[in-house]
Amino acid sequence: MTGRSTRITAIAAIAAGAIMSLSSANALALPAFPCAEGFGAESLGGRGGAVIKVTNLDDDGPGSFRAAVTTAGARIVVFEVSGIINLASNITIADPFLTIAGQTSPGGVLITGRTVSINTHDVVVQYLRFRVGSHEIANGADPEQLDALVVVGQHWAANAAYQVIIDHCSVGWGVDECLSLSGGVTDTTVQWTLVSEGLSNAGHPKGEHSKGLLISGKYVEPNSITLHHNYIANNVDRNPQIASPEGVDTVVDVVNNVSYNWKGGLAPVGIGNAKINWVHNFAKQGPNSHAYSFEVTHVPDPTPIPQLYVHGNLGSSRLDQTEDHWNVGVSWQNEALDQAWEQITPWPAPPVITTEMSATYADEILQTVGASLPVRDAADQKAIDDYHNGTGDFVDDVSYPADYPQYASPPAPPDADNDGMPDAWEDSQGLDNGSDDSALDPDANGYTHIEEYLHSLSVPCVNGSSGSGGGGTGGANTGAGGAGAAGHGGSTATAGGNPSDGTDSDSGCGCKLVAPKPQSGSSYGWLLVAAALLRRRRN
Repeated sequence: MTGRSTRITAIAAIAAGAIMSLSSANALALPAFPCAEGFGAESLGGRGGAVIKVTNLDDDGPGSFRAAVTTAGARIVVFEVSGIINLASNITIADPFLTIAGQTSPGGVLITGRTVSINTHDVVVQYLRFRVGSHEIANGADPEQLDALVVVGQHWAANAAYQVIIDHCSVGWGVDECLSLSGGVTDTTVQWTLVSEGLSNAGHPKGEHSKGLLISGKYVEPNSITLHHNYIANNVDRNPQIASPEGVDTVVDVVNNVSYNWKGGLAPVGIGNAKINWVHNFAKQGPNSHAYSFEVTHVPDPTPIPQLYVHGNLGSSRLDQTEDHWNVGVSWQNEALDQAWEQITPWPAPPVITTEMSATYADEILQTVGASLPVRDAADQKAIDDYHNGTGDFVDDVSYPADYPQYASPPAPPDADNDGMPDAWEDSQGLDNGSDDSALDPDANGYTHIEEYLHSLSVPCVNGSSGSGGGGTGGANTGAGGAGAAGHGGSTATAGGNPSDGTDSDSGCGCKLVAPKPQSGSSYGWLLVAAALLRRRRN
């Protein structure tokens, strides 16, 4: 558990009708959604809050995306529209307890024009596309700050940023960065997300500037970040780059990611001395990649210290799982990284279900990565096709709207009580479509009705680890998981196996899809509510 994990005091436990130890209370922590993993997995998002509908594609005003995400209070944002939302100014999300459910859009939504910045805690973002483009530079956008999506902490903004999870999103066409986490961000996960085509010559004053994913501690530390099951493609560099000042206690867990067609460096480590687990990732060279292979861009400290735990990575210097794990290329030289940098055991991090990397498993990751629901758009499909066909290039610039994907706009399903859950789904679950019951949790599994509806729309678990798994109210996934990779998260891997009701510790099994079942006569569900309420009082 991290320092910001759920806390329940003895008084709260007694008030809820039960007495339990602090360690037992911590065990009540619930994933943001089934198969949320890593440092940001326990984000509350907007659980129990108001449902706010996005009903138009306007930049601002009632029914807009901007109005929904900047509203104060716990909230779950759903979409009744499909298409492109062009922002005339940046959006800063500063109020906590927010879920953005892009999977509810009938045809998919893309945010463009200006940067969306998350500067708060307990935020869940799923199945949304952020491709900023360069067209708003003519209207005053600063090209040096024109990222598609950023998470920024208290050192560079007003609020602390923690317990954020970005799942199954697509982020690209950044003029500065596509996706960045900076300024002291902590307890955050980016998972099953596609980061592609940072714009190479789109007005950045430094010239060529195609950058993928940056975890930046250039001036202040990032802390406790998980990157898993992401696809990063067709960027000159930062695929990803992780930078941390010397002496700062930073842990970044990089697991089961796929990188393709980089030029300036795959760069799992960049500046300084971040503590990195780099485990079972796959790197495939593309037409723009250098002829020689390297993974570490530069390690400037002349006196190496153990900081890199490296295990099971394939595809750049190391070609199969029989080779030495420490076959790591370095810098702009065709030579191996000094093994004095090697950390023998993994740095402490929340378990991530890890699969032994192979070309076959890399293909499986690409099947559902990114904003693949309700349908994968043309820009994402191009990034996937480039990988399979060995094609691709760095994109200089894009024209708005001519070069942007088109989205079908089917009508939203009927929702008589306006609670964000379609009438047909409520009927199928035996709910009342005549009143707002979105925040109720009668089965006491910790997830509200609307959360379980969102789970039902999401990609089922793949080998026990994907964006979400579904079923109806209180439903559990009983599918078997694939074989996992041993070692990284402190769990023993097994092949096959069915997911449990939340007590499974095998990294090779299916993910837990429901909370532990409440005991007969207990107040377990009330304890979950108490935990959430007490945690919200931190702010």
